[in-house]
Amino acid sequence: MITDAERELGAFIRNHPTDNARRGRVAVVALLVGLTLAAVAVPSTISVFTEDPGAAQFVGLLWGGALIGLWGGISGGLRTVRRHDEVFVLREGGLVCRWTGGLRVLPWTAIRCVADHGQRHILARAMGWDVHLVLRLRGGGRLVLTGYTQDADRLAARIEAAVAAISAPDREPPHHGSSSDDRRGDDALIRIPVQLEEVVLGTIREIRLDSAVVCPLCDGERVAPGTARHPCAQCSGNGRVRTRPGRRSCLRCTELGTTVPDPCEECAGEGRVRVLRTLTFKIPGGVDTGTRIQLKGDGEVGPGGGPAGDLYIEVSVEPHAVFRRRGDDLHCTVEVSAAAAAHGTTVPLQTFDSDEATGDDTRVEIPPGTRHLDDIRLPGLGVTHLRGGGRGDVVATVHILDRR
Repeated sequence: MITDAERELGAFIRNHPTDNARRGRVAVVALLVGLTLAAVAVPSTISVFTEDPGAAQFVGLLWGGALIGLWGGISGGLRTVRRHDEVFVLREGGLVCRWTGGLRVLPWTAIRCVADHGQRHILARAMGWDVHLVLRLRGGGRLVLTGYTQDADRLAARIEAAVAAISAPDREPPHHGSSSDDRRGDDALIRIPVQLEEVVLGTIREIRLDSAVVCPLCDGERVAPGTARHPCAQCSGNGRVRTRPGRRSCLRCTELGTTVPDPCEECAGEGRVRVLRTLTFKIPGGVDTGTRIQLKGDGEVGPGGGPAGDLYIEVSVEPHAVFRRRGDDLHCTVEVSAAAAAHGTTVPLQTFDSDEATGDDTRVEIPPGTRHLDDIRLPGLGVTHLRGGGRGDVVATVHILDRR
């Protein structure tokens, strides 16, 4: 049953249910792993003090893994029990979290700040830690969104964008209403993995994303063909009504200022529909993990077919088998014999400028008298500078194989 407090938050956007069964399974696995590691760590700890003091580092790793597993299993199990049937309900004016026996209704103004503790590695995704958004509330307490929730990435992006808009010093906290229907849509944030070779020189990428677009049947007008919107009689088309404390959202028109007697069948009177669309964009050379690419007007279309928000794409650069990035330089190792290092030689190295079709590799000149761990710099073959022209260097560290 929808409460009056929920209706105060305006139009419904989407439900995001939490996969509690998966959270429970992961908690059981984590607990078993923690118990197993603890069982191995106990006798190993005894041996450190009695037989093998050199194994202390290994024992420390065992205890670290055991504690992480036990903590993850116990905390996940408790949350599974306490938050049965958890679902996040996104509305225009805030967020609702309901579970069996509990309910929290949070206008955007009730959220003091948002902290993203998500981790992007494979284990984190398996454990539901790829999204870990902590919402700290103005009245104390907090609410946590994890990767177990459906479309958690998209929900987290919406929450971050809404809270950022509320907190911006040069903007009035939005009430999402006006005398017209052209409200701006939400900004969206997605995270994508990219390969090192894609960021060295830049590339063009194509992604598929689910987003709100203008309804093709009513063209954002929200009404059935041949009908029209009416000014809201309760708020006189203002989207807000006067009350004793001040002004509040108009519940009849959900702050749109107009009512729809005969809503469009395609969009149910929203003026927008969700579609899966393909987007082509450029990844500029020089981006790094955490860089966000802004695509203006490619976010969510607003209610009533209003202007679209912006789309932010956050990149995460995957590790490379040969090169390690340090700033805009690329570091690698080349191996030579002691004789070759003493007399000088040339070593082939496949860089991102090499021609794979012809097998034309870059040549690394090893000068006579080169010593172990000497660096040889190849100018202009590294990562493109994100701001300004030019590129970094490739730095090849010499490893002498048969040195004495």
